[in-house]
Amino acid sequence: MKRVIFLLDAQDSLDEITRYTEDNWPDPDQEAGTLPKYVVSIINACNDIPRRVTFLTDAARNTKYGIVRYFRRGRHIIFYRETEESFEVIQILHERMNFAAYLD
Repeated sequence: MKRVIFLLDAQDSLDEITRYTEDNWPDPDQEAGTLPKYVVSIINACNDIPRRVTFLTDAARNTKYGIVRYFRRGRHIIFYRETEESFEVIQILHERMNFAAYLD
């Protein structure tokens, strides 16, 4: 099975989502040094991309990265592409963001 790789923009997005979630929705039950549950759910959704490709047809969009597929997880849209060796998570954007500004 192909592995899932988070490109730098996607990693940066996860860092921003983590900070925002911790600052605005602190979880008193969260152990120190662990990721918020919402961020973990995004990471798990990304790690399930190989299974998604087998069973689901995600929407596609032509971008500067070529044809990318995307799906929603909570309030975020996850953009990814398939290569010969892996699935690359390109970007994770909030639903209110201008996708074209980041992808075109």
